[in-house]
Amino acid sequence: MATETGASPVHPYDDADVIAGQGTAVLELLEQAGRLDAIVAPVGGGGLVSGVAIAATGIDPRIRIFAAEPAGADDAARSKQAGRLVPQTDPRTIADGLLTSLG
Repeated sequence: MATETGASPVHPYDDADVIAGQGTAVLELLEQAGRLDAIVAPVGGGGLVSGVAIAATGIDPRIRIFAAEPAGADDAARSKQAGRLVPQTDPRTIADGLLTSLG
């Protein structure tokens, strides 16, 4: 499609502009809620939690960021434990936004 139309493909989560855009959610949250001690964000591909972490800690480095994922789609936790990227191969969750592999 991109070749046919001349459009530029944009990865849904592994893209700096997407990550920056996701960070705007935290700007709105902090504007409405005020100072927070912690934020819990879902981690699927990693774009949302990356944007949240960058924006939140840029505003207040004391904010703790927690990445959450269901036990049936835990490639981020397995990747952290292994010290390398472990692809998601058989996710089992109804959280369809978390079915992807970590980017």
